[in-house]
Amino acid sequence: MVNVFYESDRIIPSGAVIEHVVEAGIGQPHIVRRYASCGTAILSHYARFGRLSAGLRAGTPDDPGAMRPSAAIFTASRMPWVVLPEGVPAFEAHYRPSDFLPEASLSRFRALAARQDALKDVAA
Repeated sequence: MVNVFYESDRIIPSGAVIEHVVEAGIGQPHIVRRYASCGTAILSHYARFGRLSAGLRAGTPDDPGAMRPSAAIFTASRMPWVVLPEGVPAFEAHYRPSDFLPEASLSRFRALAARQDALKDVAA
C-alpha cells in the first residue's frame, strides 16, 4: 500500500467512515478507516502518533498525481512486479526519516511527537 502522511486535522473524508483495528507491519495495532458506503480504506492511524497523524492512501486525494513519494519502505515484501520509483530512497524494512527527509518535514514530525507526548502525559 502507498501512504501519504499528514496531520489528521488536514484530512476531511468526503463521507461517513467506519474503523477497524489491525496489526501493523511492526507488530503494533493500528486503526484503518474505511468509507462506510463501500468499504474502501482511505487512511490509517499508526501507534507512534495515534490519531494526530494519518497515513492517507495515496490514490484517495483529489489530485493524487501531485504527490511524490519520500521513501519506499518494507520493500523486502513487495511483489516482484512492483517497480520502485527512481530517485526515491528504498528500505527493506524500517527506516530513519531523519536520514533523508527535509527539515520542514522533520519539523512537522517533531511537532506531532511533542503533541502526542503531551497527550500521554495528560492521560497518565
